[in-house]
Amino acid sequence: MTLRAGVVCLVLAAGTLLHAGVQQPPINSQLRHARGQAVVPVYEGWFEDAAGMVHASYGYVNLNLDETLDIPIGPGNAIAPGSADRGQPTHFLAGHQKGVFTV
Repeated sequence: MTLRAGVVCLVLAAGTLLHAGVQQPPINSQLRHARGQAVVPVYEGWFEDAAGMVHASYGYVNLNLDETLDIPIGPGNAIAPGSADRGQPTHFLAGHQKGVFTV
């Protein structure tokens, strides 16, 4: 390949990349919904108590802006393995709630 052909290839490749970048819409990471979205558990870390037992701390994110959800203990709100009811919350406020449950 000659120098001129190499330069032409580089210019075309750069133009294609620039054009592709211009075509992409911006991603809105702050997109929020008023209702109808999920509740997502969040592992927040672990701690050791005075007796030396290790506990995992969890919170959740309710992706709804306006909707508070009540999810009873059962198939949609269970911890496995073990008993379905391990003291987890059943009432989920909107937004990110931290440190609401430990295992």
